[in-house]
Formats: sequence, structure tokens, C-alpha cells
Amino acid sequence: MFYEFETYGPFILEREGVYVSRDALETFWDSVEENIRGLEGAIGVYLIAISNGNAVPKPWYVGKTDRGFRRRLSQHAQHQKVFGLLHALAPRGTLEIYFLAKRTSSLKGFRSPAPKNVGSINALEELLIGTCYSRNSQLLNVQKMSSYKKLRVPGYLNDKVGKPSKAASSFNRLLFKK
Repeated sequence: MFYEFETYGPFILEREGVYVSRDALETFWDSVEENIRGLEGAIGVYLIAISNGNAVPKPWYVGKTDRGFRRRLSQHAQHQKVFGLLHALAPRGTLEIYFLAKRTSSLKGFRSPAPKNVGSINALEELLIGTCYSRNSQLLNVQKMSSYKKLRVPGYLNDKVGKPSKAASSFNRLLFKK
């Protein structure tokens, strides 16, 4: 048995200076719901990235929700902590949001909000935090990154400065190149 998630995005979330306004969030959700009905109420994991021109977007934050994506992003907009930190670290660029929505067991819809933590969502969040940290050591998920900061795996995580060994380069290609 698999725990099924479906990936959606990127969706562009407009920021006004430092913050994301309620109006921008409403416009964002109108656009999302126009494209994927019911996604706003789905549970799962989300990723906030910033893109600059043609460069590959850089992940900055991985979050989870067992109460619904809309509710969780509204909390971020209300408190502005994540968006304020994003502005401080990456003031330019476009916010991109990716959603990994948990599917129902029949795969006919999205899983509804849950009364307690969902283990598969926690596992996926942890996995994505590690992967995103390997791409951006300034990832904002400070509380869940202590073990990643202490690991050094050449070709994967926290490489030393200088030319990597052939084995580390080969390992990196194995994991990250298509």
C-alpha cells in the first residue's frame, strides 16, 4: 500500500514589498481553485521557493498541514514571520508555491483535514526538508534541520569547499541529474 500524494505547482504568490497581503492571498486562492478544485482544503506538504529569471528556483521553506493548505498559508500571511524572513534573505524574485496534496485511498479526491497528525505527511515533510537543505543551506526550517547541519556526505549534503572526489561527483549525478 502506498500513501499517495499529488504534486501541484508552481503557483505564483505576489508579495507587496516585505509582506503578502490578504488581497494577494485571496487572488492567489481564486487562481488555484480555478485550476484545481478542492486543493485549498486538502492536507499535505507545501514548499515555498523563489525564482529569479531563468535560474532554477531555490527552495526556502517546507511546511505541512493537516488542516488545509488555505488555512495554513493564511496563518503565514497573518503573522508574516516566514514572508518577512524570505524578504530579508531573498528580497528579489518571485514566490512560487508547490503543493503535495494527500490523496484519498480511492484516489478520487483529496484527503480532508485530520483530527491529529498524519504520519505520512510528517515523513514527507522531513524528507523534503533534507532534500531542500541540500539545495539551500539557508532553508528557513530551523527547528527540523539540526541533524542535517551536522551531516557531511560528499556529493549530497554539506560538501567541503574545493573539488569533489570522483565518487562524490558520481554520487551527486546519481541522485540529482536526469
